Amino acid sequence: MARSLNSISWMWETLTSTALQKRDLYVRLPAELGLGKEVVGKLQKCMYGTRDAGAIWEWTCTQALLKMGFKQRASNPCCVVHPKRSLALVVHGDDFTCLGTDRHLDLYEQAITHAFEVGLRGRLGTDPQDEKEMKILNRIVWITDR
Repeated sequence: MARSLNSISWMWETLTSTALQKRDLYVRLPAELGLGKEVVGKLQKCMYGTRDAGAIWEWTCTQALLKMGFKQRASNPCCVVHPKRSLALVVHGDDFTCLGTDRHLDLYEQAITHAFEVGLRGRLGTDPQDEKEMKILNRIVWITDR
């Protein structure tokens, strides 16, 4: 019997806010706090928009995926596979799209929600409860049973 492959898509809700800052970085605090212009805040976690935010997010994400058992592909580090669970995952910024069987996608979902605060876009598949259409990377993707 053929296994049905489904796709699951995530959009990160916290992005870099879960990543620890790698160097001392200070920011001006909002005037509403009334602390004066001479008071600054030292970042403990990475803040979106800072110069190192992208690199820190990439490192944090890669470490989490490797810990889950994924392996980076030599041709493109944004493409990872889980050899034991037959999962294929493509990462593009804060968009993660994973292909696999429902059983393995359920295990992936448990692991990724444990590692990060994420929002599930949906699961694309042919089963009645699955989404048939989804927006991924600003493109509409749909599935049919043909």
